[in-house]
Amino acid sequence: MLRVFFFLMGATALIPPVRAQVPTCTIASNTEDICVKCAQGDNPAVIDGVFRGELIINEWVVTTLKTDCNPGIILADDVTITVGKHGNLTIPTDIWISEGTTIRLVGLHNKSAIQNGGTTYEKFSFPDLEAQLNNCGASASCQSMPASQLPVTLTSWNAVTVQARSVRLEWMVAVEESNDYFTIEHSTNGTDFQEIARIDSRGNTKESELYGYLHTDPVAGANYYRLSQTDLDGQYERFGVIRTVVGLPETTSPALWPNPARTGQEVTLRTAADRVPANLTLYDVTGRAIRSWPIPADGEVNFRIPDALPGGVYVLRYGSLSNMLIVK
Repeated sequence: MLRVFFFLMGATALIPPVRAQVPTCTIASNTEDICVKCAQGDNPAVIDGVFRGELIINEWVVTTLKTDCNPGIILADDVTITVGKHGNLTIPTDIWISEGTTIRLVGLHNKSAIQNGGTTYEKFSFPDLEAQLNNCGASASCQSMPASQLPVTLTSWNAVTVQARSVRLEWMVAVEESNDYFTIEHSTNGTDFQEIARIDSRGNTKESELYGYLHTDPVAGANYYRLSQTDLDGQYERFGVIRTVVGLPETTSPALWPNPARTGQEVTLRTAADRVPANLTLYDVTGRAIRSWPIPADGEVNFRIPDALPGGVYVLRYGSLSNMLIVK
């Protein structure tokens, strides 16, 4: 017997702090560019050329930590570099490391190597290279980055749906130096963002400060938010993207069946008669559009799930409304 589940995007979603999940970037082939690959996803390790989190070099991969990211790759905060068996990472001699950064090198396999400044370090000599990289100025490969380039230490960034279908955005900082203001951007697909607010800095401090903003006009369904800060000389830094879900208005009464559904199966969506948008679009959880279908004037659309679509959770968006679709 097939059990049909229908999900309305109405539950409040508590978003964990951005820092709670360490940004992780895995390089799986020699053709992948660290600057490009690590800047992708909802919680990227590289934001505006600054690398935070863990860099994993898979087995047999030979790659280079390039310096041509915009504005030039910088290691900051806590960084772990893991090199797989027969993996090889080259660190250029002009790599920048922010003051106070802790770097940990991991490679417990034979033939795991890191090349730096003309010297090849393997697993037993990794501690020697760690000591160099963690002592800025002690080797030609380490340059101190001015503190003004990282004026804000973010300790949390989250969103929650509150009264009257609004979204409360909150973020906490542990340090502010030369920060001018924060910018909040909003998106309905996780890719295209528009600025919705600017919040002035409270000034230089090394004490924890809590900031907040109430977004009173989110869409029904998934809402994505991005936070950035701009310092007094115009330089800026972006933080991770967070997501929350706002409930659908009860008057829409949408219907979707079957749900869950199988790949290749036909699915029907019926919208309210007075709310018929032009198109129905299927998105994956990263916000990538997979396929669109026109919606007839009567508000009922029948569409077939692509045969090659992997099982998982997807979002159907029509106009400003969304439904969750589970594919088995």
